[in-house]
Amino acid sequence: MTAKDKLDKPLLQARTSEELLARKPRKPTAAECCGGGCAVCVNDIYAQELAIWEDECMRELQYGPGNRGSQQGPAISPDYYKSFVLQNIRKMTECCSKYTFAIDDFGCLGYGVGQHLIMRASVDGEIVTRQYTPVSHPSALTLGTLLYIMQVYPKGKMSKYIKTLKEGCSVEWRGPLGGLDYKPNTHKRMLLLAAGTGIAPMVQVLRHITSMEEDYTMVRLLFGTAKYRDIYLKDELDELKHFWNVSILYCLSDENSRTPVNEQADLLLVLT
Repeated sequence: MTAKDKLDKPLLQARTSEELLARKPRKPTAAECCGGGCAVCVNDIYAQELAIWEDECMRELQYGPGNRGSQQGPAISPDYYKSFVLQNIRKMTECCSKYTFAIDDFGCLGYGVGQHLIMRASVDGEIVTRQYTPVSHPSALTLGTLLYIMQVYPKGKMSKYIKTLKEGCSVEWRGPLGGLDYKPNTHKRMLLLAAGTGIAPMVQVLRHITSMEEDYTMVRLLFGTAKYRDIYLKDELDELKHFWNVSILYCLSDENSRTPVNEQADLLLVLT
């Protein structure tokens, strides 16, 4: 039995600082779970977050209020949160920006294909977590940077926090989690579907396939956005199109979207 098991939870909460108590994760309501057997269920994430919070409480009891001990080890872990400094914010569209975080000591996260990280923040007194897939190129990771594209929504809880982010502030992350069990040449052809910032894991897959000379899988990506200007990471996607086994079609839903004439061969207007 661990020390955590021996300590009564009400006593644990009573002896923990108000700041940490306020960070206790909220249990999802029944309406927040679709019941579809998702690979990453909101209830699973809640159980993980609760275990992490209890561990943080135990460390505070051990090291004293406001001092939860140092987290030694890898640059990041799926078992606890670490803070990363936001180095740069580059606006991509009206509601989407690219965020660059610094990795301590120019470390490498070493995440796999399709893996994501979880960001944690306090919004109006409630702890909110969201999953984001990095778009960092492996070579960029060796330089100690972590890149994300994040979109803000008018009524989004995490969006409210993202809007407040400034260069130099610290943001909590943990991971990597999830991932794809991809094996070269398992299938002759693959069809990838993405919309908006959902392009992030697809870019990881395309990079992985094109990095292996002996992978002959033919890949077709359909990327849906409203306007031409909303095609995120287009420069890199256009580079990936140069590989013999990759083809990409951009699907736009706004019939008034202005597109360059030389790009129209790779565009499809989808009217809804």
